[in-house]
Amino acid sequence: METNETLLLHFVLFLAFLLSGNLAYGQALTQASSKKPRTLDDYQPRTLKEIAALEPDPKSLRDKQDRLFVTADFLPSRVRVTHRGSTRPIPKFKKEALRQWARLYAGFPEHYTKPYQTEMLFVENGVRYWLAVPKKSLPQLKKFKKDEALDLYLIRVGGAIIAEKYDWMLLVEDFQKPDTAAAEIKFRELHFRKPPLVELYFDVVLHNDRTAPRWFLLPSNLGPESTSVGAKGGIDILEVFAPHGKGRAIIGHFLGTGGFHTILLPAHAEVRLRMFPISYWGELPDHLAIEVATAKRLTIGGEDARTWFKVNPTSSVKADVAEIATSSMRMVRSRHTPDRKEVASLIEEDKRFEVKVPLGRK
Repeated sequence: METNETLLLHFVLFLAFLLSGNLAYGQALTQASSKKPRTLDDYQPRTLKEIAALEPDPKSLRDKQDRLFVTADFLPSRVRVTHRGSTRPIPKFKKEALRQWARLYAGFPEHYTKPYQTEMLFVENGVRYWLAVPKKSLPQLKKFKKDEALDLYLIRVGGAIIAEKYDWMLLVEDFQKPDTAAAEIKFRELHFRKPPLVELYFDVVLHNDRTAPRWFLLPSNLGPESTSVGAKGGIDILEVFAPHGKGRAIIGHFLGTGGFHTILLPAHAEVRLRMFPISYWGELPDHLAIEVATAKRLTIGGEDARTWFKVNPTSSVKADVAEIATSSMRMVRSRHTPDRKEVASLIEEDKRFEVKVPLGRK
């Protein structure tokens, strides 16, 4: 496609169409593009075959020959593919189409035009697809083995009409291995304290399959009246722990009526924590549903949570803690609010999920 002179001619006409003042749809959507960022729940399961067969929205902007178009219907989709690994530069007419789409609909064009320079080859049910991938994702994607399955999270921006078929340009925004649990939690032991308090200890494995760092938030207290982690209450103290083991793991314990534990994982990281403590208040059930939240950004009292740690809170890509995760002997920092009053936490949430954990008591 990238060497088709006819398409390039059509694209020149397409640009003339865009510059002729027919930008009503694009301008309206640019002004409306300030809504919250997409989460993984926004990407609906589809197939590339299904997307390729779709026609553009009637409101899509086209050239005068009706051969090239950009669309305001991004259609966030999750698709299952196999990895092939080959790469090539994005064809010139596609790059220009991306630039025009970003100028019209993205609000901040450079967010798309700079990172998307390369296409990568994927296969779905034997059919090959070249998809645009961001520069930051290339090193991680190249680590996948040939024909290894993965889930892609992508959007469509426009394309060309060739022989009455729509050649969609699709942008991969994120990816992960299929069916990889973001958190694995296994009960280890318990200690009864003054009723109704029971101290529970778990082995925890956290996986960040995203292409960017994520905060993982785990509860510090559970009970019949527990609310979602980080959903209510405030924070007045942070205790920072650096337990020993393979790699680096930094654990933050925010205390207050809205307290929780948190750990910052870099892209595609795995961290194992042993003897991770959670307090339970009340009569202990046979099973627990432990909620875990992941966040793109975490602020405490209006400050980036990173500044509270006074050390770099990012864990290693691979870390395996060999001792009690929050042992007092491994506390390296602490901080109070200046007036000892609680401040609010703000979570830019990626997702929330529950891990069912049998307590296995005899």
